[in-house]
Amino acid sequence: MGPFVASGAYDASVPDVISSSRNPTVRAVAALATRKGRRTANQILIEGPNLFAGAVDAGLQFGTVLATADDTETLHRADQAGISVTLVTDRVLRSAADAENPRSPVAAVHRPPGASPRDLNTVVLVDIADPGNVGTMIRTAAAFGWDVAVTP
Repeated sequence: MGPFVASGAYDASVPDVISSSRNPTVRAVAALATRKGRRTANQILIEGPNLFAGAVDAGLQFGTVLATADDTETLHRADQAGISVTLVTDRVLRSAADAENPRSPVAAVHRPPGASPRDLNTVVLVDIADPGNVGTMIRTAAAFGWDVAVTP
């Protein structure tokens, strides 16, 4: 059953907000944090507004997109691109994300055709303000056997 307004009457214009991390949709997105989950679903997990915007601009195909109701930037961008968004609470967003302090949205993106799945985790450096931090991040990633990608 859908959302109810303060009077207790059903209001179909108010979207449902998932408030349980046990929801199958949320669990499917959370599974993408593991290598097995990514391989099984042939999808990857992206988190945050910058990666979401980049994926939209690149024309990637989305599976599930989870966002909080206050993330108007994502909701607007998704609406313009014809991408369906599932609204979730902040707690549910944290449970679906791989990051410790995720920002909305968290999304499943289909692997582009021809893309070879990688076995290594990758640290992506975006908008690094202090160049001195880059070397530290590269050395840390190398210590874990991770790849590093840098954006312009």
